[in-house]
Amino acid sequence: MCSPTTAPLPCRVRDPDCKGKVESGVGHARRTHLSGMRFESIEAAHVYLDRWEAHWAYTRIHGTTKRQVAVMFAEEKPHLQPLPVEPFRYYQDRPSRTPTTTEGLLRRARGAGQHVGAVCEHIHRHEGETGIRRILGVLSLAKKHGAPTVDLAAKMALDLGATW
Repeated sequence: MCSPTTAPLPCRVRDPDCKGKVESGVGHARRTHLSGMRFESIEAAHVYLDRWEAHWAYTRIHGTTKRQVAVMFAEEKPHLQPLPVEPFRYYQDRPSRTPTTTEGLLRRARGAGQHVGAVCEHIHRHEGETGIRRILGVLSLAKKHGAPTVDLAAKMALDLGATW
């Protein structure tokens, strides 16, 4: 669980400058022969993936480090801790204060217009940090279509009593 002073912030879709190595992993997975495969059961998928990892994924040479994946994993394995017994509870508890980066996004939203700011504040108030992606989406609309247009649309949504 996240501590009260940290908050994971989702990254923008298809933005390699924002996500770094994470985004390249998505492309790597899409380029493998696994793309589009279907399995009869989860067990069948596990059997296939275990074989795939042993015969392809672990034996390949990593693109950045130029080292075999299995060798790197063997070096890291002694330092890994066991997984917790209970699943990770993503953001059940809200931080006691809004993270600085979120405050900056909300300031940008208010700068885009009174109603854009109100919509984004509403999203944050009701969804917390998990609503950041939606706030980024609103700001993206303002950038793409112009702040006055999106502010008018936000006003209309607020007047109609739209709920998020």
